[in-house]
This record gives sequence, C-alpha cells and structure tokens, in this order.
Amino acid sequence: MKASLRMAGLLCASVLLFLTGCDRMARFCYLSSYDRDISRSTQAIETARDNAHRAAAYARRGTLEVVVNGVLAGSAANWKAWFDPATADFRKAVERDSRFYLAWDMLGLIHETTGELDQAISEYSQEMR
Repeated sequence: MKASLRMAGLLCASVLLFLTGCDRMARFCYLSSYDRDISRSTQAIETARDNAHRAAAYARRGTLEVVVNGVLAGSAANWKAWFDPATADFRKAVERDSRFYLAWDMLGLIHETTGELDQAISEYSQEMR
C-alpha cells in the first residue's frame, strides 16, 4: 500500500513537472510567433515600394507591438504615447468642423482607453451635442 502511494506521488510530481514545462514551452512558442511577425513587418517597411505599402507595414507592426490577445499591452503612459498622433489628427478635424461627431467619438474612445475618463466624458458629451 505504501509503495503504491509512493508511486502515485512520484507519478503526480512527474506529471506536474511535465505540465509546467509544457506551459513554458507554449508561452515561448506563442511569443516567438509575435517576434517573427514583428520582424517580417520591419522587413516589409524596409523593402516597401511606395508609401501605401510602407504605411500598411507600419500599421501591422504597430498593432503587433501594442496589442496582445486583443488587449493593449503596457502601461497607460505607453498607450497615450502610441495614440498621440491620432489624437492630434482628430483634434485638427474638430477644429475645422466641430460638428464632426465621429472625430469627437474617436477622441473619447482614445481617452477612455488611456484612462483619462474625465476627458473622455467631455468629448463624448461634445459628440452628443
């Protein structure tokens, strides 16, 4: 009986060690695929024939660097820096036409995503006006 319990304990320990190794290996493979995609996008940027192809490659690489499993990675400060160019463009759009509700909506969405909720509420309010 004691020998059977000891064997069962060793078997359970072996399985746990095996599963832990598999989990690490799965994470490594998953992250490696992102690294490969980022490298391919960087190469596409360097070899782009025109601005359209270059812009598409930048967009692809930016998405890969920032979004992991459909969720923004990093801190709110990193998100803000990533969204700054878009924020500037949407600001220019509402300066030209304050009735452009989609620009207000995008500004609200950016600020909501970066955690600036008071600013987001203000911009969503502008959108509803």
